[in-house]
Amino acid sequence: MKTLLILRHGQASPADKDTPRDYDRALTPRGIEEAQDAGLVAKAFFTGKTLVIASAALRTAQTAQWFLHAFGHADLETRELLYHASPSDWLEQLFGCPEDLAHVVFVGHNPAVSELCTQLSGKTLDLPTGGFAAFSAPNAPWTELHASDWRLFVPA
Repeated sequence: MKTLLILRHGQASPADKDTPRDYDRALTPRGIEEAQDAGLVAKAFFTGKTLVIASAALRTAQTAQWFLHAFGHADLETRELLYHASPSDWLEQLFGCPEDLAHVVFVGHNPAVSELCTQLSGKTLDLPTGGFAAFSAPNAPWTELHASDWRLFVPA
């Protein structure tokens, strides 16, 4: 079985004169706690090789790092192209995953992550900051998995 956890970044500080670019907004203390909480929950479900793929924006990269702090060992990749990505852009990230990988964690932004959860689950899911949903799919090559193969097993 393959698993996919989709995590919205933790609460971030608002844009201000010191950080006018949305891309550079950092996590608040609450956002750090949200990321760690998600990591602890995922640790209970995920055993085996895990890859975390995150948008390269500061708040998503920080969310991924705090998630990993609580979760334990996993590889982390940040990708610039995921900052304004669509749900299909996120799903395309799975195609390059090695076959010995059991779990993938996406860390991204709304509206894309909620739209992706809605697409995979068939029901409207609106992830709050630090919220996540987990999905399972048959143990098939990542390149052969389609949106219709995923089943929600930990709701947002």
